[in-house]
Amino acid sequence: PREIWLLFFTKVTEYSAYGAAQLAFMFYLRNDMGLSDVSAGTYVAAWSTSMTLLTMVVGAVCDAIGVKRTLLIGAVCLMFSRAFMPFTNDLVLATIFGFLPLAIGIAITGPVLSVGIKKYTTMEGAAMGFAAFYTLMNVGWAVGAWIFDTVRITMGENGSIELFGSTLSTYQVILGIGFFINLPDFMAILVMRRGVDMTESGIKLESFAKGDKGLGFMATMGNTISSAAKDTVKIFGENFVQRAFWVFIVLIGVTVFSRLTFFHFHLTWPSYGARYLGQGSLIGNLFGVLNPVLIVILAPFLGLVTRKIRSYNMLLVGTVISVASTIFVILPISTFAGLEHTWFGAMVYDHWLQVPVGFRNPFYMGMTLFVITFTIGEAIWSPRLMQFTAEIAPPGREGSYVALAYLPYFGAKFIAGPMAGWLLTTYTPEFGIEGEYMNYPDHQMIWVWIAVTAALTPVGLVLLRKVYLNAEALALAAATRAAEEAEEQAAAGNS
Repeated sequence: PREIWLLFFTKVTEYSAYGAAQLAFMFYLRNDMGLSDVSAGTYVAAWSTSMTLLTMVVGAVCDAIGVKRTLLIGAVCLMFSRAFMPFTNDLVLATIFGFLPLAIGIAITGPVLSVGIKKYTTMEGAAMGFAAFYTLMNVGWAVGAWIFDTVRITMGENGSIELFGSTLSTYQVILGIGFFINLPDFMAILVMRRGVDMTESGIKLESFAKGDKGLGFMATMGNTISSAAKDTVKIFGENFVQRAFWVFIVLIGVTVFSRLTFFHFHLTWPSYGARYLGQGSLIGNLFGVLNPVLIVILAPFLGLVTRKIRSYNMLLVGTVISVASTIFVILPISTFAGLEHTWFGAMVYDHWLQVPVGFRNPFYMGMTLFVITFTIGEAIWSPRLMQFTAEIAPPGREGSYVALAYLPYFGAKFIAGPMAGWLLTTYTPEFGIEGEYMNYPDHQMIWVWIAVTAALTPVGLVLLRKVYLNAEALALAAATRAAEEAEEQAAAGNS
């Protein structure tokens, strides 16, 4: 159905805006709101945790009112927040009218788009659907990182412009660009049809009463929220009393430790890179562009050639590779000095990151190899985690299960946010160790801590191997039964 293409477009646009904002959050909170490293990290953790809580609620709302209506609510929240945030330096106002509606919008967009992919693909096409979905999400991240670096280089780290009588900083401009990216996103959601489902026998379109179709947008929003509340509470209550649900949460929770690496790439790395490598360095490109571009190349290919391999095996192999990749940023920097005068060094320094001669640090080589190897592992495990989450959810409960898969993040982000601030303050403080600018002798310890945390995922996967395989077998059996029933119904209808 056309809705699958509209979802793909929505994924690219929203993650372009979100990718740029994620890289800018720590700078925005420090430079424009006056917070410290630890305070900014803690704030983002609290905000991100609230977003996780909202995400868990949104899944049940999606099950109750459908994909299109849920996405419309999210799109309005995103546009409102991104129109407001650039024009305030007050943290309270930015929280109420900026970060809060932004959290609602992002909480809606992520899991609901994943649910849509399952609804709009067949059982056989799901692996490629999620691989393509993950690929396009990374296209959005790459565009966001490019926006982040382009605005920083154009305006300067501490630049400003006058707009509508207000002075906007570099990072306020980055956040505001998201509003204009969300406009076509909103239009795409408007032309989606309600009640579309892709079955094994073809496209199924649910019919709605004429009065329901004719409601105005604001009336529809009001009815949507009021009618969803009742069904949402019911769906949540039924989920929490099921043993299968808690098994699901344990299985997804084990993967949190590897997933938190992305949290550090988006929050810890931008400030760390700007301090250690120098202001004006293309830190957004170093991870935010290289990683997504490689994913765009690798994910569809791996999704095709590994579509018949168990999700568990892919999760284990992929997370082991991603964790092992940190060796490139933990080894002594001198290890990579020999690469500086090779074709690889010329490509990194001259053709890609445009590093001036006096600022050429061998760490660029190690970081590039780290991102490449990490991304190979990510391309193996991350799309499969999305697919695994949707696969083992019971039919009719995909939205609430996919959303509640964020539950383990609820506690983990409370640790990861302050941890990001603590790592920055301890190993790469803003003005250097003992006040000596860019003097960070122990900066690699940041990656040691991140590696140790991420390693808990493959260890947990090994310890819970039988539980994972059993959950996969049950999900496959349920999907097969559903497909057989759909074929029987189609055959009965034709006869």
